[in-house]
Amino acid sequence: MRGLAARIAEDPSATALLGCNLLAVAFAVFHPPITLSVMFLYWAESVVIGAFNVAKICYLPPPLDDGVQLEALTGPQRLFVRSFTPALFVLHYGGFVFICFLMLYSLAGYELRKHGVQQFDFLAYYRGFLWPVLILAVGHGISFYRNFLGKSEFEGRTSQDQMFRPYPRVLLMCVVIFAGCGLVIITGLPTAAVLIFVPFKLLADLRAHFREHAVPETAPTDPRT
Repeated sequence: MRGLAARIAEDPSATALLGCNLLAVAFAVFHPPITLSVMFLYWAESVVIGAFNVAKICYLPPPLDDGVQLEALTGPQRLFVRSFTPALFVLHYGGFVFICFLMLYSLAGYELRKHGVQQFDFLAYYRGFLWPVLILAVGHGISFYRNFLGKSEFEGRTSQDQMFRPYPRVLLMCVVIFAGCGLVIITGLPTAAVLIFVPFKLLADLRAHFREHAVPETAPTDPRT
């Protein structure tokens, strides 16, 4: 744990992610019900991660057959090959986060019914999360500019490889939070008990952050050249 704290202190992007997460969670604690707030907050973070991944995919060269040069294609062909991979990612990642949202909505409805709440304005409730979601976006934005662009992490990557990079991190996040919150809701534990799972999520997220941004043993060449 001490080693992890030292790595966080030495990495401004990790410090920013941790700070933004703590600020956002602090907001959720004072935005009852806590379980619904924490679940929605981390679901929204998975959407933010996906949005930055679209930017990364667009930055990387599109997949082309051997010997084919992007400059040799016509305008419509170039637009198609550049938009195909981002569109495919949006389609399957969007389906994934939508399924997660349905799970969130179902668990939230179950929790509210257990507390005798029959009518709940979900739209107005979610609008209250604009600032914490923006705070999380800032944290991931710092990581994007400092690591992906600033440290040239795009080198050696293809757009097809980048498509699947968010999944291990986001899947782990969803398992920890949705399983934890679901356990609290179904077993009838106090809603504050959900905060027990937040440190596990943050720890897993930081470890995933360091794995994702680990320096490779050999420096690959820029795939755009």
